[in-house]
Amino acid sequence: MVRRKHLARIGSTHEILVERPAKHGNFMLGRTRTNLMVLVDVPRSDIGEYHQVQLTGTTGFTFTGAITAPQLAVL
Repeated sequence: MVRRKHLARIGSTHEILVERPAKHGNFMLGRTRTNLMVLVDVPRSDIGEYHQVQLTGTTGFTFTGAITAPQLAVL
């Protein structure tokens, strides 16, 4: 049931706070406001920063995400 819910979230966009380096690989670990863990490819200097990410996959309890560019307002 959890896996089905996680698969349904793929493609959605969330704001994350980058917290720390991931235990494996060269990714950083961030969390959404609803406490979902997301692996993102950003530099260590981004710890403590917020990013908009699109969820691209899941490894079970953790998601992978891609940074999305902020949309500009059209005047």
